Amino acid sequence: MRDKTVITLGLGAFVVLATFPIWYGFAFGGGAEPSPVLPTGASQCVESKQWMIANHPRLLSEWRNAVVRQGTRQYTSSNGTRCEMSLTKGCIHCHGSAQEFCDRCHNYVNVSLTCWNCHSSSTGQKL
Repeated sequence: MRDKTVITLGLGAFVVLATFPIWYGFAFGGGAEPSPVLPTGASQCVESKQWMIANHPRLLSEWRNAVVRQGTRQYTSSNGTRCEMSLTKGCIHCHGSAQEFCDRCHNYVNVSLTCWNCHSSSTGQKL
């Protein structure tokens, strides 16, 4: 009979601990989604907004490899637009600063950026 009480308490504790992240998120929320400052002067990115949200890490990695390893500097998007493969001359030129655009989303999802280990920010300082 006593084992039944211990087992019930153990299962109850397990359920509380296993579901903690779920009910904690509902109770305290994850915070509001970030609202990065979007470019005002450009009408379109190198690819569609949805594609860029899902694939920009892969695109930047491919650009890095193409520029550094193959010496290729021009990118042709899916709609035929050509642009220079450059983080500072391309992405940051339109999106303003890393703090206002990149960092807002990456901090929200707790991702550390290594781009600024080599590249300068829009203010000319390495971050």
